[in-house]
Amino acid sequence: MTHQTAVFASPASGKLRLAAWRVVGNVQSRLGGFPGSWRLSMLKAKILGQNKYVPVKYLRDYTVWICPKHVMDRDVARGKVHEPEVQRLLSGFVRAGYSYFDIGANIGLHLIPAASNRVSDSQVFVAVEPEPTLFSLLERNLICNSLGFVQAHRCGLGDSCLRTQLYLSAGDNKGEHSLFADQPGQPMVEVDIVTLDHLCQGIGRDVTESSLLFKIDTEGSEPLVLAGGREVLSSPKELALVIEVHPAHLLRAGHSPQELLSVLEELGCRLFQLDIKGKADPKDGFYLDGDKGEDWYANVLAVRGEQTLSLVDKLLVPVRSGRLGAQG
Repeated sequence: MTHQTAVFASPASGKLRLAAWRVVGNVQSRLGGFPGSWRLSMLKAKILGQNKYVPVKYLRDYTVWICPKHVMDRDVARGKVHEPEVQRLLSGFVRAGYSYFDIGANIGLHLIPAASNRVSDSQVFVAVEPEPTLFSLLERNLICNSLGFVQAHRCGLGDSCLRTQLYLSAGDNKGEHSLFADQPGQPMVEVDIVTLDHLCQGIGRDVTESSLLFKIDTEGSEPLVLAGGREVLSSPKELALVIEVHPAHLLRAGHSPQELLSVLEELGCRLFQLDIKGKADPKDGFYLDGDKGEDWYANVLAVRGEQTLSLVDKLLVPVRSGRLGAQG
């Protein structure tokens, strides 16, 4: 069992490394696939160093530590916003007073802007991330952005409490660590798994009396997270969940998109598809299309309660037949 250790550059060194990395990357993009371009890739890797993490500005107002070698972090280093339509929706609910749980928080790219929109001390903010390196980055990013009120937990969520293996992504997408292996000999690390109901018992207050917002992205174990949170998810009158639906990951875990959507419906939720193009009813079969490839995924928006549905109408606007788009 193993995991990579994050190495943090000093802020000054990090800025210089990132600037040099961007210059070499721009040269590489302009020259295209010329013979010997691999040497520029090697130079970019040498500039960053092994697992070197550097601070960058995110959404102008925030500082996050990233490693541009990783695919999601690389986009951030280039000035892109991670899933902007999801980000705007989460921040909108938080501004309306919802407490927020980020399950599979990674380094906090959704959490940090959302939590920064807190309007009341009564709101609860909880982050869950089981992978040790990502968790250390998450903690650092919360401190850098003065978000000490966020309760960060180094664990995963499931349908029971146990200690098990988290399989680490072998590629450059460090958002794909999973409780379910996708190849033989995959590196792994032991992690603690608890249920959502158990986690909430230790928060120190009854969160079910609040309007609740969840973002759940757990690479195939989303049905287990829901199963372990039946009490918490069934109680609040106002509830919103944004859940990643990744058919290939769900099938690897022994589940299916249909099963996940059915569980959400049993919770009394109205379901929508949320992506950068807009929002539509997933019953149209869009999620069940098996021809979109191994890497295809989309986000489901599940909502319950009159106030929550009203907020959806305010945060999302029609863009074309059957779809709604997030307002800027």
